[in-house]
Amino acid sequence: MPKVNIEGDLNGCFTVNGVDFSRLTVENWQAVLATLTAPIYQPMDGWVPVGRGSEPWLLRVAHKTFDNVRDIIDCQTMYSTANAGHGNMDILLPVALQTLHESGARTGNALPNILQLPAFFALTGLVGGGYRVMTKLGGGEAVETAIKLARTFFWALHGEPAEEHMGHGPYLVVAKSCFHGRPLGVTSTFERGDPSRDGFGPFADATIWVPFNDIGALYNVLHTRTDIAAVLLEPIQGEGGIN
Repeated sequence: MPKVNIEGDLNGCFTVNGVDFSRLTVENWQAVLATLTAPIYQPMDGWVPVGRGSEPWLLRVAHKTFDNVRDIIDCQTMYSTANAGHGNMDILLPVALQTLHESGARTGNALPNILQLPAFFALTGLVGGGYRVMTKLGGGEAVETAIKLARTFFWALHGEPAEEHMGHGPYLVVAKSCFHGRPLGVTSTFERGDPSRDGFGPFADATIWVPFNDIGALYNVLHTRTDIAAVLLEPIQGEGGIN
């Protein structure tokens, strides 16, 4: 079993397996990081964030060396579940307190967390309609669960055959040019030819695509087929912007 040797002090100097990270420049830091991570998103060259700036809308970044820091306007909103605004203390303080406080003990599903009841009560009151809450880690996992629930409901209504006799149904109706996350089931909802599908097949052949914002096409599918489990749509479409 390989061993990891970590040494450090209170001045922020630390070494891991003989590499002194306190002496790296920003370029060195990014170069080493690039050899250890999968190239999914390309960060800005020569910059590393080191904290919040003097105002909530500013971001403190290091340039060239970690001693050379400056504040820049934070125009990044992140996306999806990570979009919590710019240093919103109404969000940051409860999260920090919950993380540090004993009531935030990680118990998994073995015991209910003491914060679940008030949080779920508030959520169901906001949504209304007698809905229930299922917590998930992120958007992709939430969509995967929604697909499973839709199929479960479909088979509960129509009777579930043996898996080898299921064929291709039930189908999902999905808008073209969609993006719903990275898991395999979600990836199957991307159109054929979408580069996000490359190298991950085979996929469940159970998706029907309609043009985004074409109510007529959606109406036609729903009123001419009886094997539809759900419609999966984005209110605002596009991973990197608005289509």
